[in-house]
Amino acid sequence: MKGREYIFIFCLLAVIGIANSQMDVIKFQPHLAWFDSNWWLALDGFSWDQRSWFTKNIFSFVSDGWHFLKAVQIFGYSFLISYFINKELEVHCKIIGAVIIYAVTGLFFELGYNFLKG
Repeated sequence: MKGREYIFIFCLLAVIGIANSQMDVIKFQPHLAWFDSNWWLALDGFSWDQRSWFTKNIFSFVSDGWHFLKAVQIFGYSFLISYFINKELEVHCKIIGAVIIYAVTGLFFELGYNFLKG
């Protein structure tokens, strides 16, 4: 690996870690969050029951800041996995691979969330 690849991986891991930390801030210390908005903190937001199937399942990352940051985190990990699986491929192929991994992760989340209840 070249030096710039190490820098890219380090930066991506930093973005993933920061996204995860801000998720905890939103959940446990919202007064310290980056943004003090209804959307970011999920205040007076959409009720899950009032949203369409697409905004509940496919586009849940647009529902609030926590879900947006979760999507950033999962896509970051998906890109890292795709990057290391497909080192020889072009960047656009790695992005497509990351989108596929992200989608499969989302599919298993939905299956687990909706059908693996105690």
